[in-house]
Amino acid sequence: MEKCLVCSHEFTRDGNRCPKCQWPIGFASITRDPRTDADVVNWAAMMYKKLIKMYEQQQVVSNFQPEPAPSQNQSQTDISALETRVQQLTTELHTFNGSYIQERHRCNRKIDELTKEVELFKEIIQINQDSTEKIANLERQYREIIQRLVAQSSPPVSQPSLIVRNEPIQSEPVQPISFPVFESIPEQIQPPEIKAPISPAERDLLDCYNRFASISEAIRKDATDVSIDQDALNRLRDGDTSQLIFVIDQKGSFLVVRRDGYQYLVPNKKTPINSLIHKTIKSIYTCEGYHENYEQLTLVRPALVEEVAIDRWKLGQKGVLKFK
Repeated sequence: MEKCLVCSHEFTRDGNRCPKCQWPIGFASITRDPRTDADVVNWAAMMYKKLIKMYEQQQVVSNFQPEPAPSQNQSQTDISALETRVQQLTTELHTFNGSYIQERHRCNRKIDELTKEVELFKEIIQINQDSTEKIANLERQYREIIQRLVAQSSPPVSQPSLIVRNEPIQSEPVQPISFPVFESIPEQIQPPEIKAPISPAERDLLDCYNRFASISEAIRKDATDVSIDQDALNRLRDGDTSQLIFVIDQKGSFLVVRRDGYQYLVPNKKTPINSLIHKTIKSIYTCEGYHENYEQLTLVRPALVEEVAIDRWKLGQKGVLKFK
């Protein structure tokens, strides 16, 4: 059951108006509806017309009956109370209508602001798409240039192996740790060359590595000593260089250095790279200008490895070494 705000009549919610005084139901609800506001205005106008009509009738009756009966006094009291209630409702209606107009203006301003933000985001997205296409074109051109430069600067592969075959076996030095002695390593499937641009972290690693004769503390603190896994060495003897695995070794000839989310592989610098070691090194790095009596070693690009298991890394991309 609901109670009418005007006549206090209790009724069931079967329609949109009070069955006794026709007051629109839902006027005092939180959710404002312009149609309900219009119904309230029409109701107020209807009640005002009835009030005027009642005044006119009262005026006619007073002309014929100077002394009003007790029932007429009661009617005047009811009319005065009804008029007061109408004035109150009219005041509330104006208040609600003002609040509704202010809320509507606020929503309109918010819609305008959101529309401007959407347009701005559309412009930003379009600019980002254009920039992405430009970057992709520049990267493609960069890769093409690097491929041409590597193809032009790579030394012939057969030259080191021919020198090794002509050397007497008795004159070969003692084999260093982690580097096997091979007759020759045929060039089969090699890990891809590094084609990505040099990142700031990689450039910092190259600077620290090439600046000192030994491994600096700045590199050592983020590095792990590793060597080639024995199974990978056995595959190298058979000429298979496609799966090079590295494991932790305190006396290893390589270092895995972690920088900026990547894991780089660099030579340990503790053992000179002679012709025998070069047979293993060339499976991991492109060796530019190598000869056994070199005086200077420069790390041009470190090799990239990825951790395939705990304390096990696989060669992902070859690096570049330069000899003078």
